[in-house]
Amino acid sequence: PSHDISAAYKDVTSDLFKVSIHGGDAVQLTNDGFDYGNAQFNKEGNYIICNSSAANNNKVYNQNKITRFDYPSMKNKTYLAESLDRVINSSEIKGNFIYMSIEDEGRDRLVKVSVYTGKVENITSNNKGCYTNISVSEGKNLTIISNYESATMPSEVVKIIGSKHTFISTFNKERLEKLDLPEVE
Repeated sequence: PSHDISAAYKDVTSDLFKVSIHGGDAVQLTNDGFDYGNAQFNKEGNYIICNSSAANNNKVYNQNKITRFDYPSMKNKTYLAESLDRVINSSEIKGNFIYMSIEDEGRDRLVKVSVYTGKVENITSNNKGCYTNISVSEGKNLTIISNYESATMPSEVVKIIGSKHTFISTFNKERLEKLDLPEVE
């Protein structure tokens, strides 16, 4: 007997929906076979920016892309930072930029991407360690708060202004200083 097993190989996808804060039914915004997540509005509310990836194309891995839709029309689907070929760990929109932690050659670094042009700019230039759990301030004096860790140091909280970070917490560092650990090569 013939058995249809195609459902066993089908990728599960998530679409974008909107629901009024006053209640009512959800309205589906996307239905194109892509997988969507982490949707956020830009400051003006005229764009929805989210992660998206292709699905059901028989590939083992599909890279997340930063995707922008005009809102509320959901037209002009645009991939921002198309040259960025790194995994996006987390992101936050502030002003006209998307601030992101991305995986890059064994470390996680921070970049910002223009909501309008898609241009990618490095924020950090760390040659070791990882930045995660970013939070970006509003206002004139941009400050990023993040966790930072490396192979020889558990996570600490850092404040990033410009491309340099300053430790806010030192509870792990103080304990590690008591140990005789060589630097990782």
